[in-house]
Amino acid sequence: MKTLTAGDFIYGHSYADMINKAIGTKFKGYMRSLVELDDFGAAGVGAWFVYMNGMEHGSEDNLWENFKSSDETFIKEFCVSPSHKKIMEKRDKEGFHPFRLAFQIDPYDTDDSPTCCKFLGAFCFSKFLREDLTAIEYKKISDIFRINGKDEFGAPCSTRVDLLEIDDPVIKKFLSPIDELRLPEKIYQMLKGAEIKYAGELLELGLGTGSYSTEIRKSLYGFFH
Repeated sequence: MKTLTAGDFIYGHSYADMINKAIGTKFKGYMRSLVELDDFGAAGVGAWFVYMNGMEHGSEDNLWENFKSSDETFIKEFCVSPSHKKIMEKRDKEGFHPFRLAFQIDPYDTDDSPTCCKFLGAFCFSKFLREDLTAIEYKKISDIFRINGKDEFGAPCSTRVDLLEIDDPVIKKFLSPIDELRLPEKIYQMLKGAEIKYAGELLELGLGTGSYSTEIRKSLYGFFH
């Protein structure tokens, strides 16, 4: 087990090596910015590696700009692709990954080389910044996160449940009952039947497509913006 503390710097020989040293993975190569931590005893939490100086990154149909606040307590991400279709389809399948361990790539702003990162802390979804849900603000909720080695479940690592127990307004909003979303009664009863209890759970689910999904997304924006 290792303890990640805000302010920690991690260095690697490559992007994948940097991630391996940061969280204990064994990637020979890796292209994505998010690593899901289900195999590390922290299901529902992702390790997120991105530039945070507003530099555009990604591919043509999956371009992003990220900005951290001067005190490193908030991060804003914006999809800047000409079309948002691909990212919206992806989130319809995967959800929004609201709990993220944030690692700032190239924190010295030296050469844009993705081989050094700085751990900023554990962050939670805070609010939507655009109505199409392709811009999001995250808020820091903890400076420390304990992570096991892969498939090492004996040590008392930090979990999604631990993050949900933090006394923070963002967490309280996340745990608001779904009846506060003002959903149509038919959709509310459907979610209740599926044992969806609080608003934030919907951010973790792939909502799919269709009229119900459209209504749920509208309600999510109305509640979280």
